[in-house]
Amino acid sequence: MRENSQDLLVEVGSEELPPKSLKSLSEAFTELVFKGLLDAGLVEASGRRQSFATPRRLAVWVEGVRECQEDKEIERVGPPLKAAVDGEGKPNKVGLGFARSLQVAFEKLDRKETSRGPCLYYKSTKKGHALEELLGGIIEAALLKLPIKKHMRWGDKKESFVRPVKWLLTLWGERPLEIEAMGLKSSSFTYGHRFHAKEPLAVTAAKDYEEILETKGRVIPCFAKRTQKVLAQVKKASEGKGAADIDESLLEEVSALVEWPVGLLGRFDESFLSVPAECLMSSMKEHQKYFPVLKEDGSLAPYFVLLANIESSDPEVIIEGNEKVITPRLKDAAFFFDNDKKRGLSYFNEQLKKAVFQKELGTIYEKAVRVSKLAALLAGPLGGDKEQCAKAGLFCKADLASDMVFEFTDLQGTMGRYYALHEGFDEDFALALKEHYKPEFSGDTLPSGKTGASVALADKIDTICGLFGIGKPPTGSKDPYSLRRAAIGVLRIVVEKNLDLNLTEVFKEAGFLYGDKLTNKKAYQDAADFVMSRFPAKYKEEGVRQDSVAAVSAVCLDSPFDFDRRLRAVEDFRSMPEALSLTMANKRVKNILKDQDTSVIAAAKSDLNEESEKKLASALSHHESHIGPILEKGDYTAALKALSSLKPTLDTFFDEVKVMADEEKVRLGRLNLLHRLSQLFLRVADISRLQS
Repeated sequence: MRENSQDLLVEVGSEELPPKSLKSLSEAFTELVFKGLLDAGLVEASGRRQSFATPRRLAVWVEGVRECQEDKEIERVGPPLKAAVDGEGKPNKVGLGFARSLQVAFEKLDRKETSRGPCLYYKSTKKGHALEELLGGIIEAALLKLPIKKHMRWGDKKESFVRPVKWLLTLWGERPLEIEAMGLKSSSFTYGHRFHAKEPLAVTAAKDYEEILETKGRVIPCFAKRTQKVLAQVKKASEGKGAADIDESLLEEVSALVEWPVGLLGRFDESFLSVPAECLMSSMKEHQKYFPVLKEDGSLAPYFVLLANIESSDPEVIIEGNEKVITPRLKDAAFFFDNDKKRGLSYFNEQLKKAVFQKELGTIYEKAVRVSKLAALLAGPLGGDKEQCAKAGLFCKADLASDMVFEFTDLQGTMGRYYALHEGFDEDFALALKEHYKPEFSGDTLPSGKTGASVALADKIDTICGLFGIGKPPTGSKDPYSLRRAAIGVLRIVVEKNLDLNLTEVFKEAGFLYGDKLTNKKAYQDAADFVMSRFPAKYKEEGVRQDSVAAVSAVCLDSPFDFDRRLRAVEDFRSMPEALSLTMANKRVKNILKDQDTSVIAAAKSDLNEESEKKLASALSHHESHIGPILEKGDYTAALKALSSLKPTLDTFFDEVKVMADEEKVRLGRLNLLHRLSQLFLRVADISRLQS
């Protein structure tokens, strides 16, 4: 810790903050306050800081904050004296302008000899501002920059925030700071639990903040620590009844709703278990923020864990109240399920004729018809049943018109499967309706069946092609239709299912199915290029080096499966002992050929006089005749391994031969050899793009 520095504590108290964004708001607030201190020269870049966040507060502790900025020496050399004063020595516009830029009178300026002659000169010391003078502005700036979609004002305040601000605490070591921010004067008092600690709590030192809130305020201010407490309480409450289903996003949200978590076990009537577990669990999680309890076999038990924000002397009252609340919710789910089963998939599909997919691209039903035709086309490469794929494609969006999905949107696809099984469709068909949304996120699994994979691929390709066709591709960081995610999904399905597809041709078919809806007539090519352009992002997630991706991108443009095979071969090639030498040789060849007329070089003939020329020509002829069958099998690793045998012959050639010979016929002949060498490697990848 630097001399004259102490720990700093800042706490902003408010009405209940948005739970789904509390963690991100806290992290952003900490970093913004720290950056403000850093920019002001009040803290070192390596300084430690810690975030605190509860439903009613954002706080940050920073180690080693200086009491005052350091003084700064200001030294400025101005214009030459002859340009700054007139003949009588009085300042002209130039001289007065220099003085004005320094906010001093002209008479305060000195003179200094320079290489330009005597010049105006100014030197002074700028006193540093105290932390107390700067902190209010730093706090307000941090709050204004938080990732908040909509600010609000309260009372007659001019300040705005996501929620009304109620109190402000600032401590530098043990000293309360007298600052003002958000229309409030700061103090050394915080506020604990609404019911367990109603009186203000004095914080005696910044370092004691967390302990005081926990022991006296019945508040766990550390978000991570509180999350662990929630998790422990959930597990404890469900003991003996099963294992609680821990959803990470729900765990984070519940942690943002409570300050002193207490887990309690509730129960619901077993008759509800006739409803699909996903429906009941969605109702419990989405509406009530409960954790469902699962039996050993993974099926749903008639229990749930709720998190109270209070230690009640009579917890049964809380449990009974929550059981009364969940019962009508589960009754609604049971009603929706029974009612939807009576109507069926065909009824739902009819309703989709009135539901817009995208105003320029038609209804969701029209989309389903296109997906059906495209899925049938893709059934062949996947080895699926054409009729099954077509029918699954037609009904893949049907459950969007069901009551259950209208109420619980996260059940789209899931309910389609249940309704299909109820109508007597086989599991492969039903599962396709559920899995055609996959993969939905990074690391998600792929559709398990061939029917599901064909529909998933068709659905994503249709969406991408359609939006490119009406001029709505992703722009910068904006991707309202999640086309980047869809593109990664296409790549993953094609590559991981080993589908040898030409994307340009598939997108051309997708564009044809839109009829005259698309205004961009080359949408199919733009869409295919867009999908292939997502390879770097896909492989970056997998830890593959980007120069390997660039090497393959240079030669493979429209087949994801082929791209992947080439990439794996390049990665294997990099581990070969000949790799570095051959990479450097290809770079050298590329540089030599870049300004040459390749059509002339390719047609050049020459008598080979040097032994190294003859050996290289012979080796190239051998590989040109033998590598074709290897490439036809797609064994690019074997192809590069075979080409690696060229290393000693190529090394000798470069050592003994001057490529750019004076005699044109000799020079063209040698360039022809290098061109043939380059073309051999380019049948796999442009390895000249690899970095050592």
